[in-house]
Amino acid sequence: MANQVEDRRRVYLACRAIFVGQKAELRKAKKVREEIERWPQVLRSLTRGSSIENVVAILRDLLAQNIFKSERKAKAAFPDLFYSPPEQEVKREASEIDAAKSTAQVLDEVASETHEDAECNNQVEEDVPKQNGEVLSKSEQVNTYSETEPPVTEQAIPEQAIPEPLASTPMPTPTPTPTSLPLSLPSLYPTYIPYKAQHIILTEAQRMLEESCFEFTKKHMPALLENTGLDCASSLELTKWTRLLAKMADEMPETAFNLGTTPLKEVLFSTDKLRHSAVHRVPMTARGIKDQLRSATALTFTLGDNRHTTQLEEICYELDNKVQAMELNKNALVHSTTAELQDIQRRREELDKLEKEVLANMMKSDQKNRGFIGALLEDSVGRILEGKTEMGTDDDNKIEEDEEEFSECHTSVEDFEQDSVV
Repeated sequence: MANQVEDRRRVYLACRAIFVGQKAELRKAKKVREEIERWPQVLRSLTRGSSIENVVAILRDLLAQNIFKSERKAKAAFPDLFYSPPEQEVKREASEIDAAKSTAQVLDEVASETHEDAECNNQVEEDVPKQNGEVLSKSEQVNTYSETEPPVTEQAIPEQAIPEPLASTPMPTPTPTPTSLPLSLPSLYPTYIPYKAQHIILTEAQRMLEESCFEFTKKHMPALLENTGLDCASSLELTKWTRLLAKMADEMPETAFNLGTTPLKEVLFSTDKLRHSAVHRVPMTARGIKDQLRSATALTFTLGDNRHTTQLEEICYELDNKVQAMELNKNALVHSTTAELQDIQRRREELDKLEKEVLANMMKSDQKNRGFIGALLEDSVGRILEGKTEMGTDDDNKIEEDEEEFSECHTSVEDFEQDSVV
């Protein structure tokens, strides 16, 4: 593999999502090779017709120039990867908006079609321990839902409500006609990640949020946990934790929360969509997942959970980086496919031209052959009218041949008779 611009471009495109963060600081050949060998599918694509040593050499050069680390340097080295035609950007944004509306509609249907789930609330009331022989009054018991925003139960999503396309389902590709190019390339947007990865991200984010709520309650309202028997983060699911905190917020000092300009209830309830998406398996675009992670980060920060805030920020960074790498691949695919289609169009035009020439030659040859046959017929008619037919010529030749044979035979008889006399 020659260390040329195209080869460097391929290596950067294939490995951009790998060499990020601390891995972008790697310089030694052994470490670089070990990292690339962790991803055989990438290595196979880069070593076709080449060697891993050449790939590692290019990677080390890119790493030394901080091209993986600096987007500005990457744009300077490979400007075509970061360019999208304006019309493509317009279509992309429209597709993202449509997908966001579709997902929002599904989540709204999930919230509106479910009934109030009193199971958890009843369990809390049943588990309330007696203090001094008396049960806590209802005003002291935990109400885990908001009157304005009731919780939802885990019900199946109506099949017709699932947004398309699914994260794991490829985008439909229109079939071009045999004689013409498609009017436009099939869209590669909006950007989806595989659903398995989405589910891991959202369920882990949900788990972290439930832990944040539990630790916050344990710190500021330990008696509530003791009275209700909530002994771990999994005792309540996320939407009930946030409603519990919203209900008890007035009884806590303002310094308990890291409040910003966003109202507390808005911060608490903004994570409902994350929970619904995780529980009801709602496919979301990469942009939608990032929005949910930002809401989760805002909640952990508000609750003073620095550990989970840092973890969520790192997940959001990784998601953003990987999605950018995927979108660079989309740009490269659009450019290469456009070039190939243009080449196909050029060859199609050449074939169309060749087809016309072949048909024209056929007609021209047929016309020449027709003219030749016509000339032969004219000659034949002229001979017939002059009495010089082909048939007559053959008869004359036959008579002459018979006379010659008779003459030869007569001469032989005479010679025989003379020999006999002698």
